[in-house]
Amino acid sequence: MGLFGAPPVLVDAVGTKLVNKDVRARRDLARAQLAILGEVRGDELLLVIAADRGGVVVVTNERIFTVRRGKVDRRIERADVRETKLGHVRAGGFVAIISGAGLRLGFPSLDEADRFVQVVDLAMVNSRVVTRDIPVLMPALYEEILRTSGRAASRRNVSDVAHAAAELIVEQARSFFAGTGDLDAADRFAARFLHTDRFRFAGHFRFTARFRERLADSTADDMIDWLWEWDPRCHQPLRRAVGVMRVSLLSY
Repeated sequence: MGLFGAPPVLVDAVGTKLVNKDVRARRDLARAQLAILGEVRGDELLLVIAADRGGVVVVTNERIFTVRRGKVDRRIERADVRETKLGHVRAGGFVAIISGAGLRLGFPSLDEADRFVQVVDLAMVNSRVVTRDIPVLMPALYEEILRTSGRAASRRNVSDVAHAAAELIVEQARSFFAGTGDLDAADRFAARFLHTDRFRFAGHFRFTARFRERLADSTADDMIDWLWEWDPRCHQPLRRAVGVMRVSLLSY
């Protein structure tokens, strides 16, 4: 605690890993950072940190641990993490659940919750499923989204939602390729689906007119199949992405 009760200043090694954007979360993290830095092992890397009213949850490349009232109170090994789930809270906000670890964290925005569980998926969850177990999206999911949002499930509307779904999968693919560093796979994906020689990582992804012209209603499903076969670490994030679509595409 600093002069006149001011919280300590966050160091970049800790502060840049926080997914929460609110001031209170940064203040809570500042109070927990000494415990976090003291807990991290020599070769261990901080990947992502989330804060809610229950404390601070830290995800490294090896495990998860929690800090409450300035002290580490739980240590969760990779083998104990089964899966992640992302849900919408009726009262507002989103919840991330880490099964096996018994953790449930609240987030005000979908972006914050999505980023957190995505890192947990890539770092902790090791899927052994070989065959795709995500139901085919076309047309059932798109028709469900249209009915829920009060729109007619016409052929045109279904195609519009299907094309928006494909764009969301491209954004997911970008995070997968960036996280794994497999640039060759990224370029193969770009050639197959984006009709370009190189996958663009910098800035907001701009979908070319050529890409939109060649979009088929099955493109999102085809992308999921490709990613599923490419790397098992995509399995759980792809399952979750379909759940996210049910929320994010309602207003499309």
